[in-house]
Amino acid sequence: MTQSQVTSRIAHDEPDNTRVDEPSTGARIAAIGAMLFFDIIAPLGLFYGLRAAGVSIWVALLAGSVPPAAHYAWQFARNRRVDGLGLFMISAILLGTLASFLTGDPRLLLAKDAWITLIAGVWICGTLFAARPFLYRLMVPIMPNKHVVRLEELWRDSPKARRVLRTMTWVWGLGFLLDSVARVVVAYTLDLDAVPVVNTVLIVVLIFALQAYSQLHGKFSGFFAALKKGEPMGDEVRSA
Repeated sequence: MTQSQVTSRIAHDEPDNTRVDEPSTGARIAAIGAMLFFDIIAPLGLFYGLRAAGVSIWVALLAGSVPPAAHYAWQFARNRRVDGLGLFMISAILLGTLASFLTGDPRLLLAKDAWITLIAGVWICGTLFAARPFLYRLMVPIMPNKHVVRLEELWRDSPKARRVLRTMTWVWGLGFLLDSVARVVVAYTLDLDAVPVVNTVLIVVLIFALQAYSQLHGKFSGFFAALKKGEPMGDEVRSA
């Protein structure tokens, strides 16, 4: 069974204990490296390189939007399917650019990232009402198969495990919502040339903070011990 099939079953609240193909460590590192290059390094490099060469703020901002848009377009061409996140990111870039040209305000283009993290925060919180919350879905593709099976068992049998995953999901959603507010403040108060690097720092700090919180919550709640070592959560009730 493929990873997409398992993910589909999770989305429809269907338990699944079938092994899936695990991405190799090299593949994971390559994916993370591509994301860092196209979404962070290349946009910042282009923006500040062009600004140092005396290029206008408009051209530098637009040039910095090209690498992430090209990355998502390449992913679509490779996978032959529409990726919802990629489509949203490209749409946000295009709409932000159009709105900036119509209003003549480059700060509107700088604030486009606020829309991205706003929608991300709303979507993450929205998964609390879905078959599986965001943190469950986030963990599945990056865990060994035996942990995926154990995760499903915990979700099915332990109210405490479900509460831990839902709480972490809520905190992640809130974090992205607060980030969107911070990005609007940054875009409209700081010097134009300072905004791109500050926005990058914001997302890096946000992800590290949320990761640290998740690690601490997972550890002290006993969830990670139950997941990785098979220890009981203390309230597991096996389904008949």
